[in-house]
Amino acid sequence: MAEEVKFIINKLNEAPFNKGYTLAKFDELSNFALLQVLNDVFAALDEQQQVLLRNEVPEDTAVRMLTFLNTLNYKPKTENVSQFRQGLIQGGREVVHPIMHWLLDNFADLQKRAYLARYLVPFEVPEEFRGQDDDVQAAYETYQGLLEDFKALHRQVQKARKSGFSITEIKRDIKSLDDEKEQLMVRTQRVRKKAEAVPNFEQMLEAAKVLRAEREKEKELQESIREQKNLLLHAEQQHSQTLDKLKSLKNASLGGGAEGLLSRMQEENKMVKFLVGEKLPKAVAEKKKHCEELQKVLLGDAVGDRDIGDLQQQITRLSRETNVLIEKRMVKNDPIDDKLSLFKQQASIIARKKEATADTLKDVTDEVGGLERELAEKREAAKTLEGSKMLKGDEFKKYVTALRTKSNVYKKKKAELAEIRTEFGILTRTEELLRQENERRKREVQALEAKKGIAGYQDAQENLEKVSSLKSDLDDQKGKTLAEISEMVKTLMASISEKKTKLAPVIKELRAKRTECGELEAAYDEQKAAFLNTTAGLDSTRARMEQEVRGLREEAMQEESRFHYLNSMIDILTVQMERVQNELKIYMHNGEVEPGQKKQKSFRELYTRRIQEQDNLAKMLREKQKTVRASHEPNMRQLQLWKSLDRIMQCKMECLQREQQHHRAEMETVNEHQDHLVL
Repeated sequence: MAEEVKFIINKLNEAPFNKGYTLAKFDELSNFALLQVLNDVFAALDEQQQVLLRNEVPEDTAVRMLTFLNTLNYKPKTENVSQFRQGLIQGGREVVHPIMHWLLDNFADLQKRAYLARYLVPFEVPEEFRGQDDDVQAAYETYQGLLEDFKALHRQVQKARKSGFSITEIKRDIKSLDDEKEQLMVRTQRVRKKAEAVPNFEQMLEAAKVLRAEREKEKELQESIREQKNLLLHAEQQHSQTLDKLKSLKNASLGGGAEGLLSRMQEENKMVKFLVGEKLPKAVAEKKKHCEELQKVLLGDAVGDRDIGDLQQQITRLSRETNVLIEKRMVKNDPIDDKLSLFKQQASIIARKKEATADTLKDVTDEVGGLERELAEKREAAKTLEGSKMLKGDEFKKYVTALRTKSNVYKKKKAELAEIRTEFGILTRTEELLRQENERRKREVQALEAKKGIAGYQDAQENLEKVSSLKSDLDDQKGKTLAEISEMVKTLMASISEKKTKLAPVIKELRAKRTECGELEAAYDEQKAAFLNTTAGLDSTRARMEQEVRGLREEAMQEESRFHYLNSMIDILTVQMERVQNELKIYMHNGEVEPGQKKQKSFRELYTRRIQEQDNLAKMLREKQKTVRASHEPNMRQLQLWKSLDRIMQCKMECLQREQQHHRAEMETVNEHQDHLVL
């Protein structure tokens, strides 16, 4: 309880409460003040609970708090609801402290639950009202739709919060994108205004659009050609894989003949039936059960540390009870039940073996599929290199020679590139010097023009030359662009028709290969089923033999343990018989086990003597009891007389004390009046 109070005080001293309580100050709070603190905790969870209790009727307070606790799914420790309600109204510490501890311990989860409860607590409308009024039914359906929309939006918000993106960063990115969009629009307007001044602008724009569309079509065609090549390569790989599988199946079926193949197919059929009839339904049922449990957890109440502890205690208790029942069953050890349990155990082991075999089969199948995919990727990677197979002999020598030639060419190109870079540096420096000289000459010309009174003549001349050269360049570009566009269109159409003619036989061949591949896959599946059935039959036979061996070993161990148990019992009985024989010898020979030995007392004599001592003690206690009973009544009367005498003496003492006090008071009165004359 003290730890609970310390936890409550620490939480109340933190944000958002900041109460500043100490242990003594919190303990001095009245029941009403403690109830107000509890209401403040409610208000921190839900703003609608912000109420001053002095302005609210106690019954309304109790109803509001109980409703809110029910919404938060609080479970009181006591089962007496009326007592809990009365304790909450009065602000009893035994009721308020557990509630406050639970709220503060699960504050974040309960705050989220209170927020969701504000919108998701169902508002039920009776069926008769909905059936009688269409407006009410429509409003209720709208309400249900809004609830579903809220749930979907809340899930999206939670998902966005868990994704790790910050809202401020997203806003900043959106703002920067808007700024870039505005800048691009301004630049586009400027470029458009400049381009509108060019003659034949509309025709040029249309030609550019057509060119862009044709280039996009060209990209799409190239992409489709690439896809067709990939499909063709994939089909070839599947064809080669199918041929390999067919070869392996033929090799596997050489020794067995038709009967072996039929038996393997039957075994595989049995395995498939087992998977479809037993394994897969169990797996589906387990998945459904798991989904239902997850749904219950999602729709259920918030689980805290206390609930988890209770569940763990319950699991521990049930485990203990199960162990006790198992021990009782083992102690019982009924032979018939043992035989039945042995058969049940064998059946369960076989079932587990079948499930384990099915799981192993699935894992091996997945592994084989992964290895096949990896092999296909390796083959595809090998084909992308120099040829689809490893180079050997003369081919490898040719490859090395070509590689050396390319290496020499690379070295020459590298030396040329170094020379070009050196020359580029020299030319850059020369250009910079010439530019500086040109600037100096321009300044001299401008100074001369200013002296002669014709300033700006050189700039105007240069601008006119630039405009004329630009106009001539634009005219040349117009002609070239139109010619290039028409030539490009012709080239594209020709290449498209050429590609179509080239791909037509390939596509026909691909279709034939696909049908052949389907047939080979069907044959492979049949052979595989036969193989799996044979394997499953052998495994089941082996499992049955292993189970029989295991059962015989367990039976041998049980017999061995029973043998040791009986030997131990025989040893114990032998020792007991020796003790009985010694007792008989002592009794028959008057204390002598053998002639000449010291006499010993038998157990009979010892226990007889102890019985006699206990009888004597019992007689003595009975005599004492009689004496006590005989003197009880006189002693009680004597005790009453002494008590009466004591009360009489007390009364006399009190009377004597009163007389002394009275006498003392008279003496004081006489002393006060002894100096006065009384007439």
